[in-house]
Amino acid sequence: MVNPLDTTILFVATFEDGIYKSQDSGGTWAPINVGLTDLTVLDLESTTTSGTIFAATRAGVFYSRNSGSSWTLGNDDVDDMFATGL
Repeated sequence: MVNPLDTTILFVATFEDGIYKSQDSGGTWAPINVGLTDLTVLDLESTTTSGTIFAATRAGVFYSRNSGSSWTLGNDDVDDMFATGL
């Protein structure tokens, strides 16, 4: 996924290793999984105005408001949520 606010920043979801971020158009990648309780990420989306990122996982939907530095579970009052897409 390309950051709509800065096209040199890229994100990729993986099935077992969480989310990776590149800040140099894909030249290098680093994991950004702080706060994710499930590293099986099935989908990533971003808002075009605020840059909030949403990640669909088997544990539910997480969001990040700081370009992936940390993640917060967005459905913490819903039990047994399995998100397959956004």
